[in-house]
Amino acid sequence: MVLKCILKRISKKVVVTQNVESPTTNGLYKFTNVEIENALNIGNMRRRKWIAHGRRGEFYQGILPSGQNVAIKEMHKTKDAMDSFIREVECLSRARHPIIVCLLGFCNEDGNHFLVYEHSSGGNLGQVKILRDCASAITYLHNYIDGSIIHRHIKLSSILLNETFEAKLCGFGQSKMLGMEESKVFGDVLENGIYTDPEYKKCGLLTCVETDIYSFGVIMLQVLSGTKILHFDQDARHTLLTKAKDVSTGKLPISEFEDPRLKGKLINHEALKSILHIAVICVSETRIERPTINLVYEELNNIWMLMSNIDCGLNFTSSPYKPSGECIAIDQEIIHEWDSFPTTRCCQNALNFFTQALAKQAIQQGNLFLHKDQWGRCASGSFEHQPSVSIDKCGLNSLYQQSSQCSTLSLTSILQDHNFKDVRDNCSSFTSSNFDHACKDCTSAIKSARDHFLHQFNANDNETERAICIVAVVISATTTKLNDPSLIDDFFRCLPGLNTLDSLAKALVAIVLAIFVMMMAIFLVKYVTRNARAGRKLLLLKPKMFASCPGLYTFSKAEIENAINYIDEKKFLGRGSAGQVFKGVLPSGQVVAIKQIYRSNTSDSFSRELENLSRVRHPNLVCLFGCCIEDGEQYLVYEYCSAGNLAQHLLRKERVLSWEQRVKILRDCALALRYLHSYIDGFIVHRDIKLTNILLTEDLEAKLSDFGLAKMLGMEESKVFTDVRGTIGYMDPEYMSNAKLTCASDVYSFGIVALQVLSGQKVIELDLDARDQLTRKAKDVSMGKRELKDFEDPQLKGEVNSVDFESILQIAVLCVAKSSKGRPTIEVVVEEMEKVLKNTLSDKKAAEQSALPVLRRSHSVGHVIPLDDVQLAKLLPVCETTFWFLRTFVICCIMVV
Repeated sequence: MVLKCILKRISKKVVVTQNVESPTTNGLYKFTNVEIENALNIGNMRRRKWIAHGRRGEFYQGILPSGQNVAIKEMHKTKDAMDSFIREVECLSRARHPIIVCLLGFCNEDGNHFLVYEHSSGGNLGQVKILRDCASAITYLHNYIDGSIIHRHIKLSSILLNETFEAKLCGFGQSKMLGMEESKVFGDVLENGIYTDPEYKKCGLLTCVETDIYSFGVIMLQVLSGTKILHFDQDARHTLLTKAKDVSTGKLPISEFEDPRLKGKLINHEALKSILHIAVICVSETRIERPTINLVYEELNNIWMLMSNIDCGLNFTSSPYKPSGECIAIDQEIIHEWDSFPTTRCCQNALNFFTQALAKQAIQQGNLFLHKDQWGRCASGSFEHQPSVSIDKCGLNSLYQQSSQCSTLSLTSILQDHNFKDVRDNCSSFTSSNFDHACKDCTSAIKSARDHFLHQFNANDNETERAICIVAVVISATTTKLNDPSLIDDFFRCLPGLNTLDSLAKALVAIVLAIFVMMMAIFLVKYVTRNARAGRKLLLLKPKMFASCPGLYTFSKAEIENAINYIDEKKFLGRGSAGQVFKGVLPSGQVVAIKQIYRSNTSDSFSRELENLSRVRHPNLVCLFGCCIEDGEQYLVYEYCSAGNLAQHLLRKERVLSWEQRVKILRDCALALRYLHSYIDGFIVHRDIKLTNILLTEDLEAKLSDFGLAKMLGMEESKVFTDVRGTIGYMDPEYMSNAKLTCASDVYSFGIVALQVLSGQKVIELDLDARDQLTRKAKDVSMGKRELKDFEDPQLKGEVNSVDFESILQIAVLCVAKSSKGRPTIEVVVEEMEKVLKNTLSDKKAAEQSALPVLRRSHSVGHVIPLDDVQLAKLLPVCETTFWFLRTFVICCIMVV
């Protein structure tokens, strides 16, 4: 056995080495083996200098003839490593970004495969400032010009640093390229330890944004906390995420999450809390709740630039002042408007633009939010700004329209003449008596801030930046607190003319309207073009479809509309992913189901269903009568199943199914699958077997429907690799992981349906946990760990023969085996279902015959009442015992005589 495994491994390596296809290089330099060896053998000893070990190769330091230091990765000779080699060459040859490691070239010669990168000698991630650069690299990948590049393997060790601690993202061996029209793709679930998106791992859905964003969120949390987690330590990850969420929601203080080595050195608590909040959103369980990488980068960039501003050197120790006057509206949940300001850094922006932006933003949004540390850092954070201001009461609308009455002390003149003394002198006349008394609490806060700032205002010619910073803080405080501009003193009148914003606002409105009109025009053109293209495509496909679908009736659009509108309003039956279904009546009086395909549907489900159902004929397959392709519309006309689908009876309790009916339905489904899997021209794999796709006639005969995902395999094919499609809760896990489609995939889906029929339990179509819980419970019952009644549908009320129930349960458990090799063929399933149905009918017949002569008399009325099944079951043993005693007594009497 050991020898066999070794030989198999060797043969696998040989095959991999021989069959590696050449990657798309996009102009990369191709090194020879000799050049690689010369680069690797460094120094007088001519030895390789090992750097690190990876899953798919070894890293060595090398030196090119030009003297450039490089990192050379020698790939292992395995299929996984060869796939990684091709992906990395193709992705990195396209992607060029300062924060993405640069691939200088490659070598695939004589069975050897090398990748040559620029050398980053600073090790891997260890500084908070690197987060912004990493977000920048991921933003570039997700917004790549030809589509989106998904990294899929972002982790701490994939982020390298050069000598100046500039980050470089590497490890593109598992990357995936999406086209311009693709936003998601189903692929093999790549295990990335604690960095793996739980939703991606759960259903195999890889999205161009959220999968990488989750991994980046975990990295952010590790960097902020300084917590090192082993790659596969899921418990430690859960603890880290829980702690982060508690800090973000205020249940724990921020100091509980801060890396002790960073306290007071690199980041203040408010900035840490902001980054933590971003990280917590990034690691949300569902991808819908996660932000785009563009937003993440913008937030990190704003925070980092704010931290990079100059410190104004203002130190004062007064206690925080928090007034609560009429003009304060504290409602932080509504007014987070700071991020949309044109400027976000008080110390580095011109005073006039900053002030105008505050006033204008307040008018547009109705409220204004200034985070205390986003301007308070310039004043060492002692004075705390109010979180929100009511626009109506504090007069910002008037301020926004106010013209300047003093131009000599504008910021421009300050910068040109360095006239700081005039600014200070004019500021000294600023008092709260000049303002409306309704805002006296607000103005008290302004005066308090002014007193602290002006005592520090000893500027000179070399302190221009510091002067701008101080004045900007003062103006930002006053701008958000003033009520009546007509009472403003000389200091505040020296603001630049704000009426210039009127023309700016009009220009902005005109630009927005122009963009809106242009976008609407583009949308209409694309809509018309797409419909025209779809119509042309249908015209081209129409002859081809009908040639491959002989015998089908071609309805006109008028016939379809008459059939649907046979009464005053349409009889809507249901809606699916490809279209909606209506009830219709043909001129002959036959009732039919008509499926109207969505115009927006770009899949090939219509042609698949048309071709597949036109070929097959079976009592347990829904019958396709015809179709209609006209004026860009597509319709399919089926036989009508009046009892609805199996889910309506089993889960919605519209009609309780007896044990006999359930066995018949399962038998009918198995017969339909046997027909498909043994079709004369090959194999037809349905790929979407579920309760809602099993229709029932008036006599509760099952008919399998919806062949929009069906796949035809040739006579010589037993499997095929294809795109993963189907309903998650019913999908074969082996097919989900490796995209290998076989008939066993349908057997798995049938097993899930059988378990639902037995238990009456619901499997949510996108809930793998509910499916796994159902299969685990079934396996426990089949192995005797739990009682049979724990799995039986309570609606059956004990009418089930335990032997028959256990037989179906056993075959269903085999059908849902994780490996396709452990599942039975559909032939075996049909044989078992036929046996159980035969036993069920025999038991029913025997019970009916036994019940005929068995009567009981009512004591109160005196008429005869037939015994029900339960009473009959209790009475039969007594009757048999009595009969045995009577027979024995008669025999004894005869012997005595």
